[in-house]
Amino acid sequence: MKTILIVDDEQNIRESIVDFLTEIGFNVLTANNGMEGLQRARDFHPELILCDIDMPLVNGYTMMVALQLDDKTKDIPIIVITGKQDKSEIGNVKLLGAEDCITKPFSLERLRSAIALHIHENFA
Repeated sequence: MKTILIVDDEQNIRESIVDFLTEIGFNVLTANNGMEGLQRARDFHPELILCDIDMPLVNGYTMMVALQLDDKTKDIPIIVITGKQDKSEIGNVKLLGAEDCITKPFSLERLRSAIALHIHENFA
């Protein structure tokens, strides 16, 4: 079973994504902020990370840079999930190594499609 790490400070968003991913067959880890997310990524090396940008302690930008600089985590694909709508912000996350950027609010079908592209697995 493949593992996805969700890093988002909004509990309702985390819970919604956890329920969805669990239902379609993934093991799911969560983190409330970028600092916790970095540690979980290093400890568990998930197949994919879903990451918010605006979070306390360590934001998504800093977390992405730290993941890219760490040989243990630099190969983990990251999909950013953000409330930012600015096209330049979306471009910035891709420059920092994100594979994709999904803006909030988003459909679970959009999330499923993005995950399928980066995990290369068919799921229900």
